[in-house]
Amino acid sequence: MLNGSPAQVYNRLSNPAGLDQVLRNALEKAQKEGKEIPAELEQNLDKISFTENSITISAGGAGSLSFRLGDCKPDTDVQYVGDGTPVAIILDFNILPEGVDKSMISITVQADMPYMLRPMIQGPMRKSLDALTSMLQQIPSWS
Repeated sequence: MLNGSPAQVYNRLSNPAGLDQVLRNALEKAQKEGKEIPAELEQNLDKISFTENSITISAGGAGSLSFRLGDCKPDTDVQYVGDGTPVAIILDFNILPEGVDKSMISITVQADMPYMLRPMIQGPMRKSLDALTSMLQQIPSWS
């Protein structure tokens, strides 16, 4: 569950550089308020970098995975396409309204990966995506 309307979440997800600032501000605010921040959350944020139109995730043994902003549908869908990844990958963020000023997000991964690469890539990729999802849920407000 995310604390923002679908439009607010869309506006942040479709602007990676702005999303970086939102994540860092949320972490800083929680620290100032004396909230306990899981060490894993801080470490995961350090493994993700953002530019104006891309997100790069350090995925352990799989190296770094970069995703550039792809097709987007206002307020409902933000897509990132693998950029220089060893296999074709698309991350699709589906945004659904959930009550007033709340949203649900699901991340669909489409990857055309040879069978022999699956064990090597699947685990680190899953961990990285779980870390990203966890960080998104920690944002107190998407406005």
